[in-house]
Amino acid sequence: MIRIGMFSVLYSIPATILISCFLYERFQRSKWEVDFVSYCLSQRPGTCNAEGYSGDYGFVDPNQLTFNLIKYLMMLVTGLSTGFWVLLSFKTASNWVKLLRCGSKTSETAV
Repeated sequence: MIRIGMFSVLYSIPATILISCFLYERFQRSKWEVDFVSYCLSQRPGTCNAEGYSGDYGFVDPNQLTFNLIKYLMMLVTGLSTGFWVLLSFKTASNWVKLLRCGSKTSETAV
């Protein structure tokens, strides 16, 4: 019971934060693009095209960097909690032991 509770917390909280990050990104993307293009045009007129900035990437918004780091960290935590749930279960470990013993001479065989 404790294990399922820990898994639900380790999975649902980062997943909720991740969904909120996706929603924030969806609603802020147009503002980020306008800011990026205006910065580009103010720094080097004539270097921006319809696909974005064609020169070196001098524009770094610290808020967007923090946002992306949080987003990827939450993806990592969600994946790790799921991986630990599967890999650290007794049933999975016993199946791996059975599979690895299959080729050894000491394994039990059905007659």
